[in-house]
Amino acid sequence: MPPHSKKRQKTLPTCLLQQSTTELLQLAASLCQAWFAVLQVDGRAVTANDPGVPLDVEEALAARAATREETLVVLDDAEMEGARGIRFYAAVRLGDPAGGVRGRLAILDDHPRRLSNQEKERLIQIAVQITRSIQIEELFLTSQEQQRLLAKELEQLQQLTCLGRLSAQMAHEFNNVLMGIQPVVDVIRRHDHEDPQMVRLLDLVGASISRGKRITTDILRFGRPAQVVVHPVKVQELIRQVAEELRPMLPEGIALVVKAAEAPLYVSADRAQLSQVLINLALNAKDAMHAKGGTLTIGVPVSQRRDSGQGFIHFAVTDTGEGIDSENLPHIFEPLFTTKRSGTGLGLSVVSQIVAAHGGHISVDSEAGRGTTFHMFIPAIADPGSRAEVDDQETTVPPQKLCVLLVDDDEAVACGLQLSLEEEGMDVQVAGDGAHVLPFVSEFGPDVIVLDLNLPDDDGRKVYERIAAQSAVPVIFSSGHLLEREIETLLDNPRTAFLMKPYSTQELLHTIHHLVNAKEAA
Repeated sequence: MPPHSKKRQKTLPTCLLQQSTTELLQLAASLCQAWFAVLQVDGRAVTANDPGVPLDVEEALAARAATREETLVVLDDAEMEGARGIRFYAAVRLGDPAGGVRGRLAILDDHPRRLSNQEKERLIQIAVQITRSIQIEELFLTSQEQQRLLAKELEQLQQLTCLGRLSAQMAHEFNNVLMGIQPVVDVIRRHDHEDPQMVRLLDLVGASISRGKRITTDILRFGRPAQVVVHPVKVQELIRQVAEELRPMLPEGIALVVKAAEAPLYVSADRAQLSQVLINLALNAKDAMHAKGGTLTIGVPVSQRRDSGQGFIHFAVTDTGEGIDSENLPHIFEPLFTTKRSGTGLGLSVVSQIVAAHGGHISVDSEAGRGTTFHMFIPAIADPGSRAEVDDQETTVPPQKLCVLLVDDDEAVACGLQLSLEEEGMDVQVAGDGAHVLPFVSEFGPDVIVLDLNLPDDDGRKVYERIAAQSAVPVIFSSGHLLEREIETLLDNPRTAFLMKPYSTQELLHTIHHLVNAKEAA
């Protein structure tokens, strides 16, 4: 019996073969008085019945036997010359379902032997049993692993669901905080519009409010994509509006270049969501140039794209920043992926989500050290004429002596809106809960109601149903949540509208003006 051996670390295949080891050793004992028995997987000896087995010799013999096509291979003395005293070697291949070789069941000894046909058959049968045992054990382990993975995925899904609810609630509360600031800023701006320093400070506060709203909107839309409500949108007006919103956010070292085609272009899009996409891309570009400054270019290149006969308007946002590393480029649209220390990892994920919801495409060209360009393609439409949704947020709303009922439980929001609307010459009444709404409607006969959907004592939708049963007064729904889907049927009524908090006084005035005029026209 050869006196030496090598220690080998057991692996997963070893565990799968342990059930058949006893039968193998019994067979080895019946075949050889001084026996060796080895189980080998993938050409490597993994276990034996005796620590003195020269596994390196067995591996060499197994490699020689592997060149044979037979199921059972027996090597004679001549073939084993130089095998350090081994005179008998027999091996049966262990197959797999794909027809390959999983390993070998091997017996070796330092005495020459002959195998009878019965011994050969028994050796082959045991090899078949070992192979089946391996397959059954692998199926069992695979099933256990799949169950473990499914349980882990379910746990992660439950955690994400809880996180989504928590983040939605936090976003709602944060939007209410911003809403308490926005109308106050509007009132101060109205009185101090001639002081350049005060105007600059108010612009910075306004930009911070807009940034906070974008962050909370990204969080809400990541957890629950908003419904896309498309209208004909004039591209030049959209680009102008986005550029005007961007200017106060850019530091002095970054120049803004706006490119818009002279010929009118129109897309079928949700204006608010498309604006969010362009601003998200522009702010990413700003961050890329923050250290050294540069040029941010936003607009519509001359080129257009056609897919299957469908025309697309090509929007491009370009910066001269540091660019994106090639290893990060494939991951930039993945949720929660960010290379910025203070980034949320949601901006580009939401951008991709919104573009896809519009039936569009987005791609990026970037090289480290040479800047980045995002290319966005949105379905184009022909000139819709008077149906185009133009940006009139900067135009002045004609003064109207209206009675407005504000229904909001947040005192800062209600007071700020009341002050800003009274500055516009309106009569404003405030109800802090749903219980006082109908009495106020009966007593004051408001021309329009601004109704918060998240009241402490009642669901805003139920409050609206009671209002609608008593009066045809126009209602503007307001919330820090994205609730368009929940109130979709309510918004089918031309006397209703929805404003996502925080909104500016101008946005509120235009919405009031639109609903009141629509009611009068009807």
